[in-house]
Amino acid sequence: LKSYKRQIRTEKDVFGVEDSDDYHLIFNGYQEFDKIDGETVINGELKRNLAKLNINVVNQASAGDGLKIRAVQLMSVPSISYYVTSVPEVVAPFPSTKDFTKLNYTEVPWSEGADQMEIVAYVPVNMRGVEMISDSESLKNKYAPDGSTYLLVSATYQDDGRDYPITYTFYLGENMTNDYNLAPNCSY
Repeated sequence: LKSYKRQIRTEKDVFGVEDSDDYHLIFNGYQEFDKIDGETVINGELKRNLAKLNINVVNQASAGDGLKIRAVQLMSVPSISYYVTSVPEVVAPFPSTKDFTKLNYTEVPWSEGADQMEIVAYVPVNMRGVEMISDSESLKNKYAPDGSTYLLVSATYQDDGRDYPITYTFYLGENMTNDYNLAPNCSY
């Protein structure tokens, strides 16, 4: 059962699909039993076997600065989602390095003239660990373990009538300094 998994190819693959308009989150649970008979009542806790990302991107550059955000995109998302991730706790690295393949979610275009964008996304568990070397926001990108999920913000900067491409990378986790874990049943 622990090896049972779902292949993730797009953002919608993290959901169970009843029909084209009915999506639901895949849950898992864990319960120990000494003995099961025909009349045993099963009480167990269901947990979301995904991490929920509540992303709010704000463009604080003034219109005169020449910075325009073009799109945002979740990158390096695990391409497999296990139905049962742990008994009872998931530890890094998970998925294991030998099983780890990744995908990028679809780019979300920035609304013209907007100064902020909110995105809610669900991603498979991705526990890449905590790097004790990094203790500041400026070092988090430098020490990111391979396979860490990150947010890519694509923008352009205009100078002397020319547009120059710019990308900003934000590695996700419990904090913005050294945690790269996206744990099951957690919201970030």
